[in-house]
Amino acid sequence: MSSPSLTLAQQSDKIQQLSLQSPPNKTTYKKTIQQRRKKTQVYSWTVDSLQRQYRRSIYEDRLLAEKHEARSTQLTQQRRQLEQDINQLTHDLQSHDTHLQAARTYAHQRHTKYLLRQRQFHRYAKVPLINNTYKQKYLRAQKKNQLAESDVAAQRHGIDHIKDQRTIRHQQLQEQEQEESACTRMVRTIRTRIASHETLDRHWQNGLAFWTERVGSLSLTLDQKIVALQHLLRQFDCDKQQELIAILTTFRQAWADFEQAETYGEQEYSLDKVDFVCAKCMDSYQQHMPRPDKNHPTDLLCSSCYQSARTSMIIKKKLGFLHTPSSSATSTSTFSSASSSSLPPLLTPSSSSRQSSFVIESSPTPPPKDHPPKHLVY
Repeated sequence: MSSPSLTLAQQSDKIQQLSLQSPPNKTTYKKTIQQRRKKTQVYSWTVDSLQRQYRRSIYEDRLLAEKHEARSTQLTQQRRQLEQDINQLTHDLQSHDTHLQAARTYAHQRHTKYLLRQRQFHRYAKVPLINNTYKQKYLRAQKKNQLAESDVAAQRHGIDHIKDQRTIRHQQLQEQEQEESACTRMVRTIRTRIASHETLDRHWQNGLAFWTERVGSLSLTLDQKIVALQHLLRQFDCDKQQELIAILTTFRQAWADFEQAETYGEQEYSLDKVDFVCAKCMDSYQQHMPRPDKNHPTDLLCSSCYQSARTSMIIKKKLGFLHTPSSSATSTSTFSSASSSSLPPLLTPSSSSRQSSFVIESSPTPPPKDHPPKHLVY
């Protein structure tokens, strides 16, 4: 156990020596935190814009799904009515077929009787006294035969009409079934899209919470560790060597946790490939990387529109048409806290290794030795 303690003590001596040197103005740690804050702000803008687009799409899809469902219900009712009509027409067709058979039988009888009366009329046409009687019978048989044939023709016409109507109903039924099936598929597709958008919405919300809460908490912890290290280094003596070593160890662990959280967030909550609509060209992009507009962060742009807007903004700035707002009005950060604005200079990993060596920035006004900062975290 003595060897690691000696190594840490040597490292603390090295830190004490480095603290006396003139450090650079911007350290790797500060750059990393600032870059993460900027990325988190861009992520927040992007998620907010995507949520508005997707929630509007969800609202429109729900209205469209309700419309298709209402149409599907209407088609179902019409289909059932057509099925009832077809059944009724089939029943009528069977009834007319029965009547047709009876009419044919009766017409055959009338035709036979008509032929008989016709032969009798021709036989007795020149016989006095009875020719007029057979003539009346012949005319009556002829009339009944014509009525029977007319009845058969009417029955056939009725059957043909029923068959035509049933054929039309069958065609309408097929069309209704096809349209109803299409509506059902459309509703299923819309519901699937709504579920997918809602899942993405929750995923992005979790990602935003991860960057603002988890990574923000780690960033604040690092700031507090830095303040504690600076306070101890300004009062460095042999009695506080173990305390300094303990803070160095916890700082390394906090920095490792911060790097691990960043890696996890980049892999799990990436926005490199999403579906969105460009606010400038109004084109829909699939599996594309959206970019918030610098002048209107709530608008998402495609790569070409973003580059065009960025070039235009740079030209306007150079020509003096745009004025850079004050840093106090424009510096909005998700990780900012009440104590971060007044923190002393930071302890940072060097550019070669984040865990092996550390660089200390000098502070112009060190705090009194008897009053350490109240927000130290050991």
